[in-house]
Amino acid sequence: SMFDLENQRFQEKGRKEGIQKGIEQGIEKNQHSTAKRMLNKGYDIGLVCEITELDKEQIARIKRDIPSSN
Repeated sequence: SMFDLENQRFQEKGRKEGIQKGIEQGIEKNQHSTAKRMLNKGYDIGLVCEITELDKEQIARIKRDIPSSN
């Protein structure tokens, strides 16, 4: 029926959006992980921003969350 076809379209759209959101979250998690490793190795924040494509505010938040070794 028309209702079933419309329901299938909505389900497919939702599935595709869910997959896209999952991919974006995975990419962001990887960017944060890379930034954290770079900061731990003493890389300059500007370089971390350039490599990870995160902005300085995001890098600053990540840096604040890294326990101090002092």
